[in-house]
Amino acid sequence: MREPETVSGVQSRSDSPGKFDDDDLISLILTLPRKVTGNERVQVRCDARVRSRRIQGNQTVVVAEIEDYKFLSSLLSKGITASAECFCEK
Repeated sequence: MREPETVSGVQSRSDSPGKFDDDDLISLILTLPRKVTGNERVQVRCDARVRSRRIQGNQTVVVAEIEDYKFLSSLLSKGITASAECFCEK
C-alpha cells in the first residue's frame, strides 16, 4: 500500500479484476510495524469505502477511505499476523 489518495485512506492492489465497485464496503486487517507504533506491532481492522479503482496490468488498484477501525493486538499475541487482508462485503 502506497501513495494514499485520501487523508484517512489506503491504496491497495488486488489480483481479482472487477471484484470491487465504487462505494463498496470492504474490511482490511493491517499490521502496523514497530516503526509506526513506536512499540509493539499492532493489528487494526479497518472498515473502508471504495472511492476509486483502476485496472493496472492484471491487477485492480483500489483506493478506499477508512470509515472505522478497531485494534486487534490480541491476534498478534496468539501468533496470527496479516500484513494486509481485504474482505469485500457485497
